[in-house]
Amino acid sequence: MNGAVLPWLVLLAPLGSAAVITVFTLRGKALSSFLSCAAVIMSFICASVVFARKDMTAATLTWIDFPGVFTVPLAIVLDPLSRMMLW
Repeated sequence: MNGAVLPWLVLLAPLGSAAVITVFTLRGKALSSFLSCAAVIMSFICASVVFARKDMTAATLTWIDFPGVFTVPLAIVLDPLSRMMLW
């Protein structure tokens, strides 16, 4: 797995599991609890790796792009304070 994806997984794993639980597994309590716990554990592991590796950077995505006119990037800043708040 590319290291630039890990900061995005910290953010999107719990959000994605909440969406999957809401749409698909709302009535299955055992599966819903497993998905939510797995997402939190995955987010914690990714946050720990991001905290430990000081040279890691997050991938920058382009949210809106009108070539030559207007570009809006979507990025995560990994300065020392944000690394500490992740962990």
